[in-house]
Amino acid sequence: MIGSGINLLADDNLIIRPPSFDNEAEALGALYVLEGATLGGQFIIKQLKKNDSLAALPLAYYNVYANQTGIRWKQFLEVINRYEDHESALRGAQKAYDLYLTVAETIIPA
Repeated sequence: MIGSGINLLADDNLIIRPPSFDNEAEALGALYVLEGATLGGQFIIKQLKKNDSLAALPLAYYNVYANQTGIRWKQFLEVINRYEDHESALRGAQKAYDLYLTVAETIIPA
């Protein structure tokens, strides 16, 4: 992680390896998945706040960018729309989803 001194790629003890990306379009495809989840968090937090028993829970996880979510999403789309390599972007998105699936399969017993 940048700035932390932690190098996940150098840790041979990791059970799950982070994906590598062959180009910027692949990396942006993975970021599309992450940013889309952040955007979806806005919907989730609104629904959770409607339930009085859940409203008091710490919900910051779903509200990463707070009132900047829409603005940041539009800014991200401006960047990703400059790329025409859709195949690479799709590969990057698939790598992100594959990572999520691997994590879920690792931490949730069958």
